[in-house]
Amino acid sequence: MRLGFYEKVRITNSQRFPEYNGKIGVMVGISEENGKIYSYSVSFPEEESCMFRPEELVSTGEFADPRDFHDENDRIRVRVVGEKAFIVE
Repeated sequence: MRLGFYEKVRITNSQRFPEYNGKIGVMVGISEENGKIYSYSVSFPEEESCMFRPEELVSTGEFADPRDFHDENDRIRVRVVGEKAFIVE
């Protein structure tokens, strides 16, 4: 099952990070290559994000508000020319 960005997930059985088992975090990143998902980055309130394998996560069916992770005032403008992108001042 593919998780969506900002989807709330429960850590079920992490061998590498057992202290997170049972905790709920928010999916903020994906490690994927050629359509295969290797891991998800999960953010926890007031803690650093950790990477978990897909089989270590279960969706809660809820989503967090992206504004909780990104300041809307920190925007940049980008101009695309061909295959290159440039930050516009």
